[in-house]
Amino acid sequence: IEVGKGLAIGGRVTGPEGGLPPGVPWAFVRRKVPDGADSDLGRSGYVRADGSFRIGGLVPGEYEVTIQDHSGMGKTVFLRVILPSVPAGTTDLQVKVAPGVKLAGRVVLEGGAAPGKPLNVSIFPTEGGRWEIVKSAADGSFESPPLTEGVPHDVIVDPPEGWIRPRVRSVLPGRTDVLVTLLTGKTLEGRVVDEDGNPVPAGV
Repeated sequence: IEVGKGLAIGGRVTGPEGGLPPGVPWAFVRRKVPDGADSDLGRSGYVRADGSFRIGGLVPGEYEVTIQDHSGMGKTVFLRVILPSVPAGTTDLQVKVAPGVKLAGRVVLEGGAAPGKPLNVSIFPTEGGRWEIVKSAADGSFESPPLTEGVPHDVIVDPPEGWIRPRVRSVLPGRTDVLVTLLTGKTLEGRVVDEDGNPVPAGV
């Protein structure tokens, strides 16, 4: 059995002003494969205190490289950076991160009461783009990770059973007063008949 050393991808992460990056930077690489194929060739690691990173043990090929803040939910301080196609063996990447702006608000039931349990809150650019999913607290409060300033975002909440999924459109990051109201669903009943007015068979 022949064992090879493998290639590496690495470089340096800097903050908005060129200094050390804020937060807890974390690097992740995943090998690019044809659509529909599975890839378990992913590797990750924390960025060092001096901003450098190096992820080894990679087979030849193109990789997607992601740099993001790993401080934890609600604590991230810079935008995720994705480099879509980096050849294995590249060790001189220069990645600058930007702070971004958060968006916050509250989910309430019809009438203003708190949901009483955490709910999934999806936040994504109105014109399309990467979704961010966070959990609301039991009192309904939620906060997004850093978002691109000036880009409108929509907010969707996965409701409990029996409630309608709400959507708040075109909210600018920086707002902290977004209110998402869950409304109760109503039933609609009726009868299906044929052109002569006779009931149709079950299952039609």
